This record gives sequence, C-alpha cells and structure tokens, in this order.
Amino acid sequence: MPNNKNRMRVIILIIVVLVIALLAISIANKNSTTESRNNGSQDKASGTKSSQQPIEGAVSADSPSNTIATQWQWPRDRDQHDLDATAAEDESLPFTEQSVYDSLQAVKVDENGNIILDHDALISLDEALERIHNRLDSESLLKLQDIIRDALPGKTGEQTAQVVEDYQRFLGAQEEFSQMHQGSVSNVQTLNSLDNDQALYRELQNLREIHLGTESTASLFHDSDANAEFMFDSLRLGLEQHLTPEEIESRRREIQQRLQQQLAEETK
Repeated sequence: MPNNKNRMRVIILIIVVLVIALLAISIANKNSTTESRNNGSQDKASGTKSSQQPIEGAVSADSPSNTIATQWQWPRDRDQHDLDATAAEDESLPFTEQSVYDSLQAVKVDENGNIILDHDALISLDEALERIHNRLDSESLLKLQDIIRDALPGKTGEQTAQVVEDYQRFLGAQEEFSQMHQGSVSNVQTLNSLDNDQALYRELQNLREIHLGTESTASLFHDSDANAEFMFDSLRLGLEQHLTPEEIESRRREIQQRLQQQLAEETK
C-alpha cells in the first residue's frame, strides 16, 4: 500500500517489497471482510448512525470468537443531543468512533480480557494510525484513547489505549529515522551493502523496542522480522559465488524451512 511503501522504502528497498506485500495481502483480506460486513449493515440502514453500527456481540462464521469486535460496546443509550454533539466534534478530528472500531476490530482478546499482540494487531494499528498519525496532537490522541476506553471498559480498553499511544509515538520516531537515513540504501546489491541494510534494519528494531517495549515488539513484529530474516538470508545466498548449485539449493531449503518454523511458532 502507498503509505507503507513511503514509510519503509528509505530503510531498505528489498525488505520493504516483501513486508509490504505480506501486509497488503493481510489488509486486503481484512478489508474485504470489513467491506462485506459494512455493506450488509448499510443495506439494512434506515439513515441513522445507530442503524449502521454492527450488532453488538455479532460474530461472523470465520471470525475468532473473542476480538475487539465482540467486546466493543456501542453507546446506544445516548440521547439525540449527545449524538449531535459527538457528530459535530467528530468533524474536527481525523477519526470517528466508527473508523476506530473498523480499524481495531480484528485485534484478538484472550479469556482474561488481555489483548493479543500479533501480526493481526500490527495490521490493525497501521490501519488505525498510519494515515492520520501526522494529524494527531496530544489532545486528539487523548480523545482517540477516550473512545477506546469508553467502548472497551476494563483492562481491554486500557491495554488497547496504551498500545495505540505507544504505536503513535513509534510512527513519529520511525518517520524521523527514515528521513535521517535517506540515501543510505544502495541500489547495487553486494555483501557489504547487504550488511549495511541489515544494520539499518537492526536499528529500526531497536527503535521499536524503545517505544513499544521488548515484549510487545517481539509479539507485534514476529512475522515481519521472520520474513525480513528470510529475505536477508536469501539475498546473501544469491551473492555467494563459491557455492555449487547443489549447495545453493540445500541452503535455500534450509532458509525456507526456518521461515516456516518461525511463522508456525506464532500460530501456536
């Protein structure tokens, strides 16, 4: 997607092609499900906001049984004055309650109310913040967090609001990182340039940990990092001149198997 390409292309040209492709496929699948759900709601809508909102507790046949979508509590008890005031306020913000729900609905929640930080959560955070993070100041970020806390009472809302704040800070830092390293990526791939690209990627990983914490970073970017490692290893293998075709094929299989094992760990 365009925003993802702008975000990552100055960091490492080859890695971005892989990571963005994976994100694009996941987002496309998610958006397809969301669009289908929203179209169904609109067909039944009577013109009011409440009629367009997803039915509380409704779960599609192929959805996880416990996600933010199933936990979200719509404010059905507001009177018309409150709804009008909220709508007027929404016009000045780069998000609405509906858009926040649409972005975050796929984030999974465990039986204790803790949000599960995985690749789906990463995609959801990107959908929620990447296009608007430059338009969020401290006040509008607080309003965004208030929407989340009001709709998700308890630890689920608190955890979601916190990771949204952390990810917003990370996106700002990542943008500065990208600007700082413009021109650092070589168009000619060599072992030396690959070492440089890999070092830049490690710097980006460290930046994530600063703003998101080590544990959250490992969970959110598990798939992205596994695919990045796969691409670095594959590129490095392609630059090895002393290997026989048989050795190259054997190493290629090892690299592929390692990626499959790493991705399988995330699904357990």
